Amino acid sequence: PGAGRGVEIIRRRGADRAYRFVINTTDRPVEVDAVGDDLVTQSRATGTIVVPAGGVRVIREQPTEETA
Repeated sequence: PGAGRGVEIIRRRGADRAYRFVINTTDRPVEVDAVGDDLVTQSRATGTIVVPAGGVRVIREQPTEETA
């Protein structure tokens, strides 16, 4: 699953980490691919997350060769 109409995904990269911000402006929950730590729900994202209607998720992504 990926972002559709009404869903914004913004990725910010630092020296050693990347963060993915998912903003759902629709009136329905959406599924988005994500792997890392969900800083909003304080749970582990292991492939797909559900972002509720009008909700936001912030995923601290796992370090990769790009971010390490």
